[in-house]
Amino acid sequence: MDSLQGALSDHVNNKRLLIVLDDMWGDALRENGQCWKRFCAPFRSVKDGSMMLVTTRCPEVTEGVRTMDPVILEGLKDDVFWNFFKLCVFGSESSSNHPELEHIGIKKLPKLRGSPLAAETMGRMLSMDLQASHWNFILQSELWELRQGETEILRALRLSYMYLPFHLKRCFSFCAVFPKITNSRRNAWLKFG
Repeated sequence: MDSLQGALSDHVNNKRLLIVLDDMWGDALRENGQCWKRFCAPFRSVKDGSMMLVTTRCPEVTEGVRTMDPVILEGLKDDVFWNFFKLCVFGSESSSNHPELEHIGIKKLPKLRGSPLAAETMGRMLSMDLQASHWNFILQSELWELRQGETEILRALRLSYMYLPFHLKRCFSFCAVFPKITNSRRNAWLKFG
């Protein structure tokens, strides 16, 4: 790891960088923040004006890595979100051919909390069958009642997993067999592997 960090440090030395870390989770701050400090070490010699942009849903990450006030992003405004959702479901912003579906969608839209990802995921699922019974079945699923804490949007993604074809679900199951590799396991692999 030291040689990799040294090579990276040499490569970025005296260069101006923009580093984007998207959807960073709390495990990056393990070992009382030492993991984060090790990650940042190669970037100490970059030019002034370099920036690191971190996106996260975890407040502890915001506190652990920030050097300025965070920008809190809210979901899309209701009218913009509704138009985007209709585009995801019907292929256009018009739902006038489906007034019953429009009524069902408007009632359930707040559960997606303005998230474009959730709108696209849910929109694709609902567009598979433009029948009110299909929409009601999906939107009244028990998954909406599960507690998710800060990441409530994952309900929509979990529901979309349920509707994946079997061969794709097997891929997820296969990947889940492998445990998350911790630093100690990674170091053991490097020493003994």
